[in-house]
Amino acid sequence: MKNKILNYLHSVPRYVWILAAIVLVGIFFRTYNFREWLVFNPDQARDAMLIESALENKANFPLLGPEAGNTRFQLGPIFYWFEYASAKIFGSSPEALAYPDVFFSILTIIIFFFFAKKYFSENISLALTALISVSFFTVRYSRFAMNTNPIPFWTLLFLLGILNLLDEKNKKSFFWPMITGIALGIGIQLHALLLISMPILSFIVLFLLIKRKLFTWKNLAIIIFFLLAVNVGQIIFDIKNSGANSGLFVSSVVKKSGDNNLLRNLEMDIMYQFQANVHMLSSLGDKNDPRFMKIINRIAKDKSPYATFQSKILPTLEIFLSAVFSIAGYFFLGYFFRKEKDQKRRNFLFIVSTYSLIMFLVMLPIIQEASIRYFIVLLFLPFIFLGLWVQFFLSRKKEIGICISMVAVALLILLNVITIGNSAKEYAAKKVNNVDNSILGEDEIMLDYMINKSKPSSEIYLVGKRLYAIRFYKPLAYLAEKNGVNIIRTYSEKDIKTGIPLFYVKDSEEKNKKPGEVYKGHVVKDVQKFNNIMIYNFEN
Repeated sequence: MKNKILNYLHSVPRYVWILAAIVLVGIFFRTYNFREWLVFNPDQARDAMLIESALENKANFPLLGPEAGNTRFQLGPIFYWFEYASAKIFGSSPEALAYPDVFFSILTIIIFFFFAKKYFSENISLALTALISVSFFTVRYSRFAMNTNPIPFWTLLFLLGILNLLDEKNKKSFFWPMITGIALGIGIQLHALLLISMPILSFIVLFLLIKRKLFTWKNLAIIIFFLLAVNVGQIIFDIKNSGANSGLFVSSVVKKSGDNNLLRNLEMDIMYQFQANVHMLSSLGDKNDPRFMKIINRIAKDKSPYATFQSKILPTLEIFLSAVFSIAGYFFLGYFFRKEKDQKRRNFLFIVSTYSLIMFLVMLPIIQEASIRYFIVLLFLPFIFLGLWVQFFLSRKKEIGICISMVAVALLILLNVITIGNSAKEYAAKKVNNVDNSILGEDEIMLDYMINKSKPSSEIYLVGKRLYAIRFYKPLAYLAEKNGVNIIRTYSEKDIKTGIPLFYVKDSEEKNKKPGEVYKGHVVKDVQKFNNIMIYNFEN
């Protein structure tokens, strides 16, 4: 028996063991202190309330998903369905609603390896997979619930399905048309960018299949069946409402495409992609805002003849290296495509190039509204670019290329791990809550303070500095309801009833009042600082 087990273990390919180790590391980074460090912003609280109402039959099962931007058009409901299924299995809690996102992020590590292996060698694919498993960007967007977070998995699954459809040996396959249909149907429900780009790529691939005599009506029927099956919520809603939601999508596309500042958008699209590519690979640069255009404008306006290293030279070098990396990456896609003889590997380069070009064009009208997180739709691209850089170095001089590649990948992994470590220290010190972030573990401490100061009342008024009140009202209200307490947000002093505990939330930067002093027209009863956040308990 022992020999059989040993023989089996020896028969497992080397890459499986390495990939398993990479996935375990990725799981650790994605799940460590998952609940306490969970991002729980107003959007997450809103979704949690919606799912809880559906579970308790207080509201209808969602047929539509989150709103796309400020268009009033709602995406498909699949994101809510994932949350609903998770809550049904694990119970209705903020962390349970985020389980699907972390699950798909873990699967992304695995599927990326098999996607990369369609073109790269096993060793290069493993190196790139190791990097994507510890990428600060991928880890960050796996640790909370948001409709865009599962995009990398479903995008890669869709592209992998397409690549297999273009393989002649799969012409009679049921599996790959099914996978393609499901991935397409789910992908277009996660972001409006995918709702446009995925169908465009699908039609291009359909043309290729017909041209190469790989098209079959059966495969098309399978794809359409599963595409419609996973989109049944949207279909039912539009049938009941005479296509109202689809009409909103069409009108929003027409409105966005009417932007006449094309040159400005083109510049921003290029520079934002440069920054996003480098940030996703290395964790360097601003993690929220695409800032390269701001840096360029600032340098251009600075007329000082004495350029300092920090204000001009370093930012210019950062932009230059980012541009070189990305421009060379696009160049390598064409360069290796022309050189490649193997049709399957050419398919890979063609699909990656076409998808990235489509996404670049689709982003043009909305780029002024974009942040770094929008580029999650192209998460795999900078890692493919890095692989092509490695391929280029290896094709020149193998020994030197191996050394350069190993050092580069190791350095990038180190940079990401350092950034994750620094971020973890902030979370552990409970210093993350601010005007942009609401963290579950920190919210619960704030809520405990408010409830203890309110006893025996089961109602609490919460007012505050505008952006802080917006950021924390819904998360605290959701958590308070679980404790049998109703948090009321009021916009007018006239609505405040005497006798109900009154709290004011703000930042902790300015000089704060002490108990007994008057602030915002109220006597301060008590005050508590929570690192970046200050909560006043007013006499009422």
